[in-house]
Amino acid sequence: MKVKPLPVTILRPTILLTDHVWAELDRLATERNCSRNDLGTEVSRRLCAESDFSDRMDLATAKIIQLRQAGKPDSAAWPSDPLDCLAVAICMAVYLEHVAEHKILAMTEEDLDFWNREVKRTGRSFEYLISQSVFGPQLKGA
Repeated sequence: MKVKPLPVTILRPTILLTDHVWAELDRLATERNCSRNDLGTEVSRRLCAESDFSDRMDLATAKIIQLRQAGKPDSAAWPSDPLDCLAVAICMAVYLEHVAEHKILAMTEEDLDFWNREVKRTGRSFEYLISQSVFGPQLKGA
């Protein structure tokens, strides 16, 4: 899967990265005198330009998705390098965007009404609910 650079809105903390990884990314950004978004742009460009890197991140992404969908912890499948974690999160975000678009277009009006009620009932975003349905629930401590 070739990844196009993403809008900066995708580089905010999400359920995909732990607080520890975000802290490491903040440390790297400070060390390099740049922002998280700059790191994300760097990683996105690398995903587009280096097929070996892109392939490795795709494999890590697929493994994490497979574990989450099976209800198993995914923490051991994440890369140790925070920039690689960011690359996996970007790959997951691209995958989620692709799947979500098709999922939403295929939903019946009743399904959309149900999801709308769930958003109101739980206070969670539509994006979060779709992420949970695509990737499976994030396990505590994962």
